[in-house]
Amino acid sequence: MLNEVLSWMVVFMPFAISVVPIFIPTRHEDERVYMRWRYILVGFGIVFSILAWWQQSQSIRAAAEDRKNAIIETSRQVAAETSKQVTKAVTEQYSQMIADQKSQISDLRTRLAAQGKDVSAIKSSNIVSGKSPIKVEVINPASSSTGESVPPPHVADVRLNWERQDSVRPDAPYCQKVILQSDVSINPVGFLISFSAPIKSVTTLGIRIAYQGEFKIDGRDQKTIRIAAMGIGDALLKPDYPLAILVCSDQDFKPLKLTRAVVQ
Repeated sequence: MLNEVLSWMVVFMPFAISVVPIFIPTRHEDERVYMRWRYILVGFGIVFSILAWWQQSQSIRAAAEDRKNAIIETSRQVAAETSKQVTKAVTEQYSQMIADQKSQISDLRTRLAAQGKDVSAIKSSNIVSGKSPIKVEVINPASSSTGESVPPPHVADVRLNWERQDSVRPDAPYCQKVILQSDVSINPVGFLISFSAPIKSVTTLGIRIAYQGEFKIDGRDQKTIRIAAMGIGDALLKPDYPLAILVCSDQDFKPLKLTRAVVQ
């Protein structure tokens, strides 16, 4: 409101000043009135200058305030739009990430369920339960009738080799590293290995993958060890990856017989 009044006065004052001389008497008519009107004109000029300066100051201040408000409003709009775009981009990114993770979790559950079925099959198999295993046997005598050494025990596609190892157990000073080498991939793995002396301990050596199952001394025959295990995610016994175990006894011994059972 004040700015409007000032603007009107700045426009009207020059017109008023231009009209005043009409009413000023000439000097020879009345010198005192003439001089009074001159002072009045000077006063009008001073007032006009003050009003013009005030109006310009108010205009400058109002323009600065409008500019400030415009900058603030523009900043708010830009911030709001930027926030909206960032929120949208982050939401899309994490939605895709969550969808991928859900897919991976679902795939993992499916695999675990399938592996659980395989483990159940191993637990209920004849080789683990000891009920009626299907045997394929090769006996490894010390030598042939002519005195020559014979090949190590083997069954179809699988060979057994061994080599003496140092023992760290006082109660079992004799140890053999027994190695099962296969020409084909086998999973699950089920074997019975008989030895010439009672066994004290069985330990796996460097199995490359996770597995479920057992490597242990047979409860009915201390001279036999039982292997019943399944690799998780890959075959436990492969041509490139033999299966090695450390077998120890309190007597000098050697492998005599290798038996493989079909896991049902």
